[in-house]
Amino acid sequence: MALATMLFSSLTCFAQDLTGLVIDEQSNAISGVNVSVRSLHRYTATDQNGKYILKNLPPGDHTVEYSHIGYKTEILSVTISGQNIENDMTLRSSPFEFRPVTVTANPIPTNVFDSPQPAGVVEGRELDRNRGQSVMQSIEMMPGISLYSGGPFSMKPVIRGLGSQRVVVAENGLRHISQQWDDDQSPELDAMDVERIEVTRGPNSVLFGSDALGGVVNVISTDPRKLSDLTSRLSGNLALSGFSNNRQAAGSLSLFGRNGEMAYKAQLGLRHAGDVMTPAGELRNTGEIELNGKAIVGVIEDWGGIACDYSHFGQKTQIYPDPAALSEITPFQKVAHDRISAQYNQSFFYGRLESRCVWQRDEESEYDAAESSRPNVDLILNSLTLDIRVEHDPIGQMFGTVGISVEGQKNETLGAESLIPAFNQLNAAAFIHEELLLSMLNLSGGLRYDIRRLRIEENEELDVISQTRNYGAVTGVLGAVWHPNAQMALAFNLGRGWRAPIAEELFVDGVDQGGMRYKIGEPNLKTEESFNIDLSARYASHLLKGELSVFRNRINRYIYLRPSGIKDSVSGLIKYYTQQANATIVGAEINLELGVTNNLFLEAATDFVLGRNEEMDTWLPLMPAQRIKIGLRFTKPSFIFFQNPYLLLNSKIVLEQNRVNDFETRTGGYSIFGTGFGGEIPVMSSRMLVDCSLENVFDRAYIDHLSRYKNYALNPGRNVLLKMSVPIDIVQ
Repeated sequence: MALATMLFSSLTCFAQDLTGLVIDEQSNAISGVNVSVRSLHRYTATDQNGKYILKNLPPGDHTVEYSHIGYKTEILSVTISGQNIENDMTLRSSPFEFRPVTVTANPIPTNVFDSPQPAGVVEGRELDRNRGQSVMQSIEMMPGISLYSGGPFSMKPVIRGLGSQRVVVAENGLRHISQQWDDDQSPELDAMDVERIEVTRGPNSVLFGSDALGGVVNVISTDPRKLSDLTSRLSGNLALSGFSNNRQAAGSLSLFGRNGEMAYKAQLGLRHAGDVMTPAGELRNTGEIELNGKAIVGVIEDWGGIACDYSHFGQKTQIYPDPAALSEITPFQKVAHDRISAQYNQSFFYGRLESRCVWQRDEESEYDAAESSRPNVDLILNSLTLDIRVEHDPIGQMFGTVGISVEGQKNETLGAESLIPAFNQLNAAAFIHEELLLSMLNLSGGLRYDIRRLRIEENEELDVISQTRNYGAVTGVLGAVWHPNAQMALAFNLGRGWRAPIAEELFVDGVDQGGMRYKIGEPNLKTEESFNIDLSARYASHLLKGELSVFRNRINRYIYLRPSGIKDSVSGLIKYYTQQANATIVGAEINLELGVTNNLFLEAATDFVLGRNEEMDTWLPLMPAQRIKIGLRFTKPSFIFFQNPYLLLNSKIVLEQNRVNDFETRTGGYSIFGTGFGGEIPVMSSRMLVDCSLENVFDRAYIDHLSRYKNYALNPGRNVLLKMSVPIDIVQ
């Protein structure tokens, strides 16, 4: 480590400090304000006197973020050129929980207000309130986001009508790799180990390559570089959750700290749930068991840092069968996902290098019945990803990122049945993205080139011969954001994305237990191409915040499943054939937050999506129904022994979905209501977080259009949630 410091000390000798004082509108110092330069992954907080210091910032232009609950987050642009800078900041109180910065919208951190692509972030107390039984439940209320679900533990994000392999789920900025094509396999991420979720809507192939036609969900867990700001050698947090509907209990214990330049964290999570209850009764065989763990260690110094982490996600989920067709079986699925990540970051006088290497192993095993000892389907997917990016300092008013990415995958088929053939896949890509900042106009653009080789192994059972498929694509994005004044932004974004067909779509031939259907692939599939245009208008003032977005996404050679109406003689399930057709998806999203007073604000949102199969002149399957969301939140600085207490009332109105494909079931409209309250309870020098909520207050019987069980089961009924987070101080 000393050698590395000597090698790079000459490159950072021009680094300077940023210091200052943060006060409120009455000139009172504010402690605990988060001060960060996300592009450099540098974080700190103000002390009891409201003072802060960010040490050794490299020369160049940087965006500094000041955020604290109960105040409007402020953004400051500073130029480090050769001397220390002192900047005092005044924060204004606000009922809004502003989330001004996103990472996934561009290759470098960008203010959501200035992002050409519509984007959103859930974190902090908002994330605590929305944290559910799976990670994706936390973003369900965001505009343009729906969930394709088979119960509370099997939830896949759907962005603007596109899901599964058309939405990239990333973990800390790198693709989370699993059997995502499988209907019942949601991302293997621990819901208790999430600090922030960022979502971009629309194609994002320049940064993530194939599959990001609908958008990207970036799930961010603990960053070891953020742990470096800890002052204690060992602290901890105990989080507990209970859910009444399926008699579920969940808990997570994390221990973390810093010793010198070394930061570390370990976490263990458990979850156990029984069968789901609906207004019509219990859905048998819908329970779940989960065991997760993580360990992180990192060394953070002025020149940069090195960090490594390991995580394990283990889950057993029971699958509810159609009682009319398969009433006696009790299928279940086991999933084990292991991930090892290493990252190296270096700040130079001309920019920043960020390199990451990630190995992932994902095993999915499907069993026909509870007494089965050998899996019917057993798939093991190993992957290795190397990602290197260089962010250069501004050249005039232009700054940006160049990068390369290499990803290899190996899939083994080991079960009693070969649902898909074994394969090896290699993907390599290079990209560049630049932004030009003018006084009232921000311009951005990027290009990426991908090549992919898919080598299929011979499989006699599936009648597949050994073969190699090669794919390639050039993708790009152009964006502009115009600021007619300080409160308004008008954004335009034009993006081209692509998606290569996967082995399952090409060669699958067998029963998908999760989807309860027999799938048959099409070996002659071509790549999908997406051409998307976005127009957005945004407004943000002290008591009013809103966004209107409209889009049109043209997808050439859209891949979809179409039922034949013929039952498989062995399983009794309908056969579905893989097909392609040109498709167009259009839609709009409106989101509004109004501060009625400084303690009461109103949230209202609506979104709709229309998808057409242009060749068949029919509606695309699995398009979400139009939704209207209305909520009220009341807050106070304190109440009795609660700090920052809140009271919530919310409703979701879903219209009937009658724009369906020939083989789809129409679903009726419904309205469900929820409520919640919570706050922070002082515990010695820390605060315990408490959140209590009631979902589906009136136990309404309803069927969501994106439910896998919609043809034979209702969605869950009334559910009481209680969540607590208790800080632990061990060694100072």
